Amino acid sequence: MNHNGCKVIAHRGASAYAPENTMPAFQLAMEQGADGIELDVQMTRDGELVVVHDERLGRTVDLDGYVYEIDWAVLSHADAGGWFHSQYRGTRIPRLEEVIRHFAGTLLNIELKNSVVDYVGLEVRILQLIDHYGLYDRVVVSSFNHESMAILKQLDARVKTGLLFDAVLHDPVRYAISAGADCLHPACHALRMGQLDQLTANGIQVNTWTVDDEQVMRVLCQTPVSWIITNYPDRLRRIMDTLKP
Repeated sequence: MNHNGCKVIAHRGASAYAPENTMPAFQLAMEQGADGIELDVQMTRDGELVVVHDERLGRTVDLDGYVYEIDWAVLSHADAGGWFHSQYRGTRIPRLEEVIRHFAGTLLNIELKNSVVDYVGLEVRILQLIDHYGLYDRVVVSSFNHESMAILKQLDARVKTGLLFDAVLHDPVRYAISAGADCLHPACHALRMGQLDQLTANGIQVNTWTVDDEQVMRVLCQTPVSWIITNYPDRLRRIMDTLKP
């Protein structure tokens, strides 16, 4: 039976079809039937919250250097689309606030990229945005920096947090509770069905990434996983529609 609560979350947008973490990728994800989008957030040298995955630019952006070393005035003119396809040349890095405003009502998984670079004050800045736009019911903030997620919870108990990991955890229920986390975000290969039942029985939401294989999608759709994060939201939507009772 299809677990009807399962949501389609587009990994950095519909990033199999458009340049990751850009407005075109997010827009396409919505058109492909995604319930929400996952995106990565870092901070520029002058404190702007920007949506980009790599701490060091160069792979998806035509600039070299670390995000934290560059001012928004420079970063805002960088090309974040040409690497993917010539039709996206000139696509810009979005600010987080721009995404929030443009995709009002959409589920958002905001991943803080603060496990390599320690962005001082990032938690406070994120909370200010969530509070200002009243996003508590549709945002999960996640990170591989679990200490940062515990800090978020201490600052504002209303914010939903998710712990990202790609290893098999020992006693994940106790671990999630110790960090005050609402969700665990395991890599798909680190999911264990026994742990999944235990977690959901304890009210902990499980959101897994990055699931692009259709066979795996089919299996996961019939488990208590809450969110499936994928580069192919269209594939996952199609599979979920065929499994509907």
